[in-house]
Amino acid sequence: MLPDLWLSHWSSLPPELQEQRANVVANLGMLAFLAGLAAALVGLQAGSWPQLCLRASSSLHDSAMASVLRARLDFYFRTPLGHMLARLSRDVDACDAALPSMLAQVRPQPQP
Repeated sequence: MLPDLWLSHWSSLPPELQEQRANVVANLGMLAFLAGLAAALVGLQAGSWPQLCLRASSSLHDSAMASVLRARLDFYFRTPLGHMLARLSRDVDACDAALPSMLAQVRPQPQP
């Protein structure tokens, strides 16, 4: 978006200023800098996205495990271990599958 704004600024200059060699070099340099900055920010966002999803998934898993471990003792006598493990792993899998799309909905999107 910043390179587009810079291009609109550059194109709104009077023609004699647009064509001066010093202005062309300065404007191209600023345009290249803004394009590089935009690419770096996109790379940073793409690199941090898996970390954010992993951290959120770990937090949900820790919360689910804490809930199971804090359950009353009669719960463990009534529920077979295989059922608990299957249910917990199914719930964690469902959260892991849905988490990236849910996080994408709350993440700010760049405006076109």
